[in-house]
Amino acid sequence: MRTTGTLARRLAAVCAALVLGVTASLVPAAPAQAEQGSSPCQWYEMCYWYQSNYGGAQTSVLWGVWDLASPPFYFHGGGAGSGTQLWNNAGSGANYDPDYCVGVYYSQGWGTPALYLAPWGYCCWWSSTLGPVNNNNRSQLVYVC
Repeated sequence: MRTTGTLARRLAAVCAALVLGVTASLVPAAPAQAEQGSSPCQWYEMCYWYQSNYGGAQTSVLWGVWDLASPPFYFHGGGAGSGTQLWNNAGSGANYDPDYCVGVYYSQGWGTPALYLAPWGYCCWWSSTLGPVNNNNRSQLVYVC
């Protein structure tokens, strides 16, 4: 029975497995993707239209988004603006969440408050122009109001 080199081969196999395991753990994972909007908009979503007065393509955003540019949200469903990125391109909006308010902000990370929409069914749950954030929307936050 030959035993010469068996220990060396086993040690080499263990070292190779360790190197492969460490290398695999260093490979970055793909970034998490936010849920992409729907068209037509659904309950509990903030709906955006490409044009003022609820015209053109639409998309929706569920809950808060730190930066609408990354990962990108796009208008879809046909009409003007279909395929255009939501960030800094929304012309009107409506909050279809009956329980929470929505804040739409100029900058990423909810840095500059600009427009607040009440829950659906209450006064001011929609905006036909998005006022000061018309074509300047960068982030969104849903909050208890």
